[in-house]
Amino acid sequence: MSSMYNDIIKNLSTREVDVLEVFWVANKPLISSEISKYNPSLTKGTIQSIIKSLTQKKLIKVDEIVYSGTVLARSYIPLINANEYAQIKICNDVKNFSKHISKTNVIAALIESDEQKAELFDELEKMIYDARVKLKKEKK
Repeated sequence: MSSMYNDIIKNLSTREVDVLEVFWVANKPLISSEISKYNPSLTKGTIQSIIKSLTQKKLIKVDEIVYSGTVLARSYIPLINANEYAQIKICNDVKNFSKHISKTNVIAALIESDEQKAELFDELEKMIYDARVKLKKEKK
């Protein structure tokens, strides 16, 4: 999935990310008029424009047609979750700075700032183990 969204996420505007964050926080399908309730700084016109853009970029999709009062409206859901977005964004950022910093230093900084280190270490160990197994299979 990440390679599919790599270039798209790299070029998202701040407002597009703001709308995606509303979907992640709401954790349910939303119609456009509900988005401003979660983020009042977004105007109706901005929301409509961003919904069109995010739909074209395949980051959100129409979930279903629902009633909003007496009018039919489209409800939308995200096609990428916050963790997937963060992973792609961080990887892109690290690649951009890779000439100046090492990946090891980035990981070390994340570990130092994490309050639940034991769980993080377990997770990292599993990821490293899985990556090694995959690498060994590819070499065969």
